[in-house]
Amino acid sequence: PGLGTPPGGPPPAPPPAPAPPAAAASAGSADRRLYVGGVGYDVSWMALKDHFSQAGDVVYCEAKTDGSGLHRGFAIVEFSSSADAARAIDLFDETTFHGRTIYVRLDKRDPYRTASAAQDNGTAPPSSAPPPPKPPPPPPGC
Repeated sequence: PGLGTPPGGPPPAPPPAPAPPAAAASAGSADRRLYVGGVGYDVSWMALKDHFSQAGDVVYCEAKTDGSGLHRGFAIVEFSSSADAARAIDLFDETTFHGRTIYVRLDKRDPYRTASAAQDNGTAPPSSAPPPPKPPPPPPGC
């Protein structure tokens, strides 16, 4: 028997296993990562970062685009703290930015989910989608 262990007593319990890195990172950023909807199609990620920096330390900012590089009308902004993210929601939800009303809320999407996984369950457009049709040419003489 070891020190402090009575003879015949139960062995000490093993330490708990650490959480997988992806799960820990995902859970850790859940209250710091924001979805910003209604973003103008001409707004850059730099303009978004500058704007949201008024609420705190922005550590990640991306204006989402489709496979061809066109804006999808929303962005993801992540702060270094949940307090900064909450402040951003209070300051910017349902406000006007670059002429459009933006909507700011916690991002419910798993940041580690891949685009192919999103396509597999039908929540993302296929990256090989054809471009929208061109309008017909004007009639002659106009």
